[in-house]
Amino acid sequence: MKKLLTLFAIVILQTVAIGQPVTPAKGIEPTAGTWNPWVIPSGNAFRIPPPPKGEMEQAEIKEIISLQSKIDSASMQQIKYWDVGSPSYRWQSMYDQLLDSSQYAFVFIRW
Repeated sequence: MKKLLTLFAIVILQTVAIGQPVTPAKGIEPTAGTWNPWVIPSGNAFRIPPPPKGEMEQAEIKEIISLQSKIDSASMQQIKYWDVGSPSYRWQSMYDQLLDSSQYAFVFIRW
């Protein structure tokens, strides 16, 4: 059951990843920017605050530098493994291997 749910999640993610990009000129809903929201007073309700300045900013920079200095070779190998191209590159490879394996051959028959 767990494998089936995992496969289902991968198929859904793959379907989303393959979706055709929407060009800004055409758009799905060209007039969406003019709609009035129903639940919130305006889109400004979701605005995030500006990044911290001064002491908070310096503390965050120090924390990042500290974390970077603690990266060991195993962590660096993980970083290099996942940093090879588009964000979905490794996931696509895993998905392809999963579908190519014989244990999931039923997917093509049932769907």
